[in-house]
Amino acid sequence: LNQKFTVLYIRRLEGAESEPGRQIDIIKELVKQWRVSLIGADYGGGFDRNDILLRTFGPRMVFKYQYSTVSSKIKWDSGLARFMLNRTEVMSDIFNAIKRRDVFSFPKWESFSQPFGQDMLNIFSEFSETRRVNEYRKSRGVTDDAFHCILYAFCVSTLTNPRPDVFNSQK
Repeated sequence: LNQKFTVLYIRRLEGAESEPGRQIDIIKELVKQWRVSLIGADYGGGFDRNDILLRTFGPRMVFKYQYSTVSSKIKWDSGLARFMLNRTEVMSDIFNAIKRRDVFSFPKWESFSQPFGQDMLNIFSEFSETRRVNEYRKSRGVTDDAFHCILYAFCVSTLTNPRPDVFNSQK
């Protein structure tokens, strides 16, 4: 069950690097440098970049993920050509795996805390009376990008190495 995967969320892109065209150039450089074999992309908000990634690397390498309220934890939707994730369930699974300390390893806190560790600490759970479940949220004005990057990278890595120890009821 030991599987290595690398999250290519090296730094927060700011200034000129945050421009979509420059982001793609950075991703291309990192894919080549790290010899990346699979890319897990966030469906929401990245339509233009996801299109370029798909055209550049192809559908056998780039997989899109979208949070949804699907009944299955993780479900491939062939009509939409993307995975649908039950947000609360997959986030819970990743948080539990992090807490167990048997799946993920992180750099020393001093080098990880800003901004990545803080992104993860910005997430809290709250009970939704309407849905009758705990939901994960973050406060306004803070980011949680590093956590979701880890989640998507881990999800895409399970395409070649399933992890029933993390996603225990994957359908």
